[in-house]
Amino acid sequence: MWGKLVLLGGLTLAGCAAPAPVEEYNIARTAIQAAQAEGAPRMAAAFWIKAEDHYRKGQKYYSESDFGRAREQFDLARQYAERAENATRLRKLQSGDF
Repeated sequence: MWGKLVLLGGLTLAGCAAPAPVEEYNIARTAIQAAQAEGAPRMAAAFWIKAEDHYRKGQKYYSESDFGRAREQFDLARQYAERAENATRLRKLQSGDF
């Protein structure tokens, strides 16, 4: 039992000592900007809303120096922003509006 507690405590401390996810932050921001420029807020709203939500959460965690959680949120923001951008491009292609 003590071994599990020590391991859990060590993992918790390791999460706190994570380096700032600067690269993830920048990549997520770039993906958000690209999706927005493509028209995702209008044409892929569901993905866009999730991307924005995760990005805001990432910023919050980043400002609180909770870098492990910030990294997770920025990665999710990037994934949803990419989905939003791709869905927007597909809809434009299907409608002939490209």
